[in-house]
Amino acid sequence: MLYFYRRFKSCVMKRTLLILSQIPVFLLLLAGCKENQRPMLPPVAGTAYDVLVVMPKYQWEGVLGDTMRSLLAYPIPYFPQREPILTLRHVQPDGFKGIFQTYRNVLIISIGNQYDKARLLLSRDVSAKTQIIYELQGPNQAAVIDLLVQNSQQIVGTILNTERLRTVELNKKYYDKNIHDKLLKNHSLSLSIPQGFAIQVDTGNFVWIEQMRGDNILGLLIWTYPYKDTLQLIKQALLVKRNEILRRNVPGKDPGSYMTTEKIFEPLFDVNRLGNQIFYQLSGLWTVEKGFMGGPFINVTTIDHARKRIVTVDGFVFAPNQQKRNWLFQLEAIAYTISFPE
Repeated sequence: MLYFYRRFKSCVMKRTLLILSQIPVFLLLLAGCKENQRPMLPPVAGTAYDVLVVMPKYQWEGVLGDTMRSLLAYPIPYFPQREPILTLRHVQPDGFKGIFQTYRNVLIISIGNQYDKARLLLSRDVSAKTQIIYELQGPNQAAVIDLLVQNSQQIVGTILNTERLRTVELNKKYYDKNIHDKLLKNHSLSLSIPQGFAIQVDTGNFVWIEQMRGDNILGLLIWTYPYKDTLQLIKQALLVKRNEILRRNVPGKDPGSYMTTEKIFEPLFDVNRLGNQIFYQLSGLWTVEKGFMGGPFINVTTIDHARKRIVTVDGFVFAPNQQKRNWLFQLEAIAYTISFPE
């Protein structure tokens, strides 16, 4: 009997020690989870390319507000109608609460004696995912205006790039699988195009994809050609190739008419990088030779090194008397989702 009691006691002690030995590990894991756990942030509020400006009303309606509108909401230079590069929306400091605190792009003006000099601060993911908040601090209004003048291009560029990335990520989540798979199979390229578009033309090295919104058209043109050297990627070479491709593949309604680049306005040229990919971008106006249609376009070109070819995605909008900015920038973001299989 004593033997069984001792054996039972020994087994209980071993099990107890085993359980106790696991407790510190469990507590450490639990503590680690709590340390690494971050509160779940809601999605950003507001419309794309909107900026919420937090400042007193008298500043918004005065010289500071006028300066802000001229530097951050200037007209897009290549649009046929006047549209701002960004849309500024005002709220007073005591109203900056609730859903306003989750706004996608926020610009806060802070002026007071507590600041010894002007400073520009940038914060991300404060109250919402992908949110950016700029704060301009300064001892007086003149110092803040100087700060704004010096940094306006940086502010606009950061907001535009952030909006583009937001749309790129959204397109990658919610894309038309049918179009995506056809482009991958027939052209060895991946492009995340939202639902609502349809392939109109596919002739091997040229694809025409389109979405109709009433009488308005959102178009995507894709073409490829052999890559020889970097001289093919300078502005003038890209323009010549664009006009050559459009003349051959995009006819107008009238006999002998075709899409081309508007010569009155010189297209803008920029070079951007997203990840390891370099993009060469033209922005301007398209028109119809011997016709009457026109609108803005964005032309994005990159190199598929594995296949030694140049690939261009050209987005254009036809929307008479309609706001075109967000539609065109949506097409731009689609172009930046391009990638190539190994």
